[in-house]
Amino acid sequence: MTIKFNHVLVTGGAGYCGSVLVPQMLDMGYQVTVYDIQYYGCNFLPLDNPSLRVVQGDIRDIEMLEPLMAGVEAILHLACISNDASFELDENLSTTVNMDAFEPIVLGAKKARVKRFVYASTSSVYGNNTKFPLKEKHNTDKPISFYAATKKNNEIMAYSYSYIYNLPTTGLRFFTVYGPLGRPDMSLFKFTKS
Repeated sequence: MTIKFNHVLVTGGAGYCGSVLVPQMLDMGYQVTVYDIQYYGCNFLPLDNPSLRVVQGDIRDIEMLEPLMAGVEAILHLACISNDASFELDENLSTTVNMDAFEPIVLGAKKARVKRFVYASTSSVYGNNTKFPLKEKHNTDKPISFYAATKKNNEIMAYSYSYIYNLPTTGLRFFTVYGPLGRPDMSLFKFTKS
């Protein structure tokens, strides 16, 4: 069964993944609200598109974020500190962004009665798994970094809200996301530059 959403809220929508996805969603006819702290601005978004609303704000500011959830059918939660190395630069910032802000956002989605809550997780939750190819059913109970632990915590929280409140949630375990707007420190870019 395919569910069509008209209005989607994308947290982190001006970030690397969001700035690639949001224009595609607009082209598909969605109305999109982007909520992002905009550390890198929002120049990659089609700001002249009447179906796009961009709000600058911190993901940890639930009082600012929660009103934006009213009337949206789906939330795509991409805002996060996105890898082990970035996490270790400032563990307090990373923990508050990746973990502490997560439950209030899921609770806001429940209150707003969204039809779907999709969030960014990570392949890092697999830890030192030696079974390849990795599969969703593989054990993720032993993360080996604080970054992975925060993302595993998000998966547990989302599952609980889904089970208890019937809120449809989907976690995306990203593996080395890359592309034209990607981080220059990624191995793919290092290889191609060499």
